[in-house]
Amino acid sequence: MDLARIPRERDTTLAFVWPEGLAVTRAGVPGVRFDSVPDRAAFVAVQEAIGFVVTDAIWEGLRFTRMVVARIGGSPVAVACAEPRPEGWTELSWVAVAPACRGRGLGAAVCAEIVDWLVANGYRDIVGSTQDANLHALRIYLSLGFVPVERPEKRARWQAVLAALGHGGPAMH
Repeated sequence: MDLARIPRERDTTLAFVWPEGLAVTRAGVPGVRFDSVPDRAAFVAVQEAIGFVVTDAIWEGLRFTRMVVARIGGSPVAVACAEPRPEGWTELSWVAVAPACRGRGLGAAVCAEIVDWLVANGYRDIVGSTQDANLHALRIYLSLGFVPVERPEKRARWQAVLAALGHGGPAMH
């Protein structure tokens, strides 16, 4: 993959891409319902559960291609979104799981729901990024099939993350 084609992530994050042609493996989570209608109240509730305040300005600036909310007993417990990016890319973003519900596979499930929908609807260029220290999230993204974007200036950081995760390492792009 041509690194110049991939939208630049922030200096503080590592990027990963979805390999073209890879099928998504989705696993249901018992007792969880997934909704794909943009729901501001659910989005805000899950983001606030992880300590992020969604202001009116933030919400109004978001342009979702897709949003998936996981609910248990009607209450929102996890969210993932897809946002349009330059040159036709779509970014997996705003992934969050309420702390009380972590460890149940909800992060992977909402991400898989998003990526499955994107792939099924013809989106081929899918990217995401997160901070190096967010090993749990990086483990999820890599286990779903995303591959690291190995920019020369971030190669050592990716290698440290992969070593910390116990990966021999997926092929980098």
